[in-house]
Amino acid sequence: KSGPGWPQQHVPVEEYEDNLRIMVEHLASVRNADGSRPIVVVMSPPPQDGKDWHKFMMPMLGDDIGGDEQQQQQQQQPAELPMQRSLATVESYAKAVQRVVGNAKSEQARSSGGGDDDVSTKRLVFIDLFHSMVADTKGWRRFLSADGVHLSEDGNKFLFERLNKALASIEGSADELPRHTPHFFDVDTAFS
Repeated sequence: KSGPGWPQQHVPVEEYEDNLRIMVEHLASVRNADGSRPIVVVMSPPPQDGKDWHKFMMPMLGDDIGGDEQQQQQQQQPAELPMQRSLATVESYAKAVQRVVGNAKSEQARSSGGGDDDVSTKRLVFIDLFHSMVADTKGWRRFLSADGVHLSEDGNKFLFERLNKALASIEGSADELPRHTPHFFDVDTAFS
């Protein structure tokens, strides 16, 4: 599904899910210095607008076709190149993330002997950006920048609100989370 000049940025959903499972299993197996489980936050990808991405990439790809004018006319023109991204494709990745987190929570509850209220399962958090953004009554495209892929200011605010709410449900407030690294004031000599 790629044409000349398209960036090759694809991982099949099965491989993506398996890689994510390995990462989540590893993070769920480690312990903090005090013996507690770390908080692991896993987010689905946000929606993407394939048409906006396509429009965004066209000016950059026009030069990559190369050759003289006659060769360019014989090759596929950028406007005719296939779309690389779609909402349906991104949703399949969002569902893969949801499966990985759901399976990991079930495994944690089973191995600890607890249920869904078990502390270990509460420290593994899933934020479903995809479905919550798509369901927004003001429209999900407002959460994306002009390229149709990266978050806009509204998208970053939306993400921050969801992340802050998730962390607050575990620790009471994101500001109360323990620090595992020094504060930059303690490291940067300009602030010493």
